[in-house]
Formats: sequence, structure tokens, C-alpha cells
Amino acid sequence: YSGFQSYQVGDSLFFPGLYKNYYGFWSELVIQNTSDTDSSVKVEFFSQTTGAKVIGAEIDETILGKASRVLDLEDFLSVAD
Repeated sequence: YSGFQSYQVGDSLFFPGLYKNYYGFWSELVIQNTSDTDSSVKVEFFSQTTGAKVIGAEIDETILGKASRVLDLEDFLSVAD
């Protein structure tokens, strides 16, 4: 796990596990744009067994300046269960 404190900002964050329909549980990512301008965000997923990038499971979003966005994995069909 690589992260930062709530008072810090960064442009990359790695999670050890995110869940989509794992015994009825779904992960949510809450992303805050600390910039005054809109920012493009890309979320990529990697296999926990091979480490290979999961092709076709990317999430591309635009977050308005000084706004946040909740990405609920339940809402994204491109991310496999």
C-alpha cells in the first residue's frame, strides 16, 4: 500500500485491494480535485495473481476544480466482479 495523509495531495495512489461484489460488498473511491481547474482521472486495475494490467477495466473521469467524485465500483460494468 502506498498512500499519503489526509492533509497531503498526490497524483498517484495504490490500493492493496478493491472489491466489486465480494460477498455483496463494493468498494468506493472518493477522489478530491485540489486544483482550481478540471482534472482528468484514470483508474487502472491490476490482477492480484499476476500483477498484469486488466485490459478494458479502466475508469476515465473528469473531476471539476475544487470538487470531489465518488466512484462506486458497483456502477462500472467494465470492472469485472
